[in-house]
Amino acid sequence: DSARVLGYLCWRQAQGCQWECLLMNCGLHDLKTDPVTLAHQVPLEAYERNLKHILTAGLALAPRLVWVRTTPVVDAIHNSIQKEFHRFAADVERYNAVADRSMAASGIPTIDLFTFTRNLGPDVYTDHVHFTEPVRQLHAAFIAGCLAALLT
Repeated sequence: DSARVLGYLCWRQAQGCQWECLLMNCGLHDLKTDPVTLAHQVPLEAYERNLKHILTAGLALAPRLVWVRTTPVVDAIHNSIQKEFHRFAADVERYNAVADRSMAASGIPTIDLFTFTRNLGPDVYTDHVHFTEPVRQLHAAFIAGCLAALLT
């Protein structure tokens, strides 16, 4: 989740790491929902705060940041398989919207893996959120192509 990403970036910063470009994503774990209390693992407001800190930490590590939008979930598929926590498509939309605003305000380019994945159709999952090997290959090619376009 975003708290762990922030912790990781701070740890790498303390080690003196420097990169040319940092490709980042978080959100799918943040929006995990307790099926009893309906509380999110990381509430939307905390996610937004974490993103601001992630951007600061990320820019200390690399002069170029690229954000990847969180991939879709299908409520009926996810929540029928995963019983410990739920995920909802509406939450993916809300968390992506917060990330979109944060990235736009900071001038960080975004790779829209959400729309790319949604356009592949319904038979993309091996389980509740993980993708089939052909879809993973398509994701890799899409991200690589987007990065090549952004970085040249």
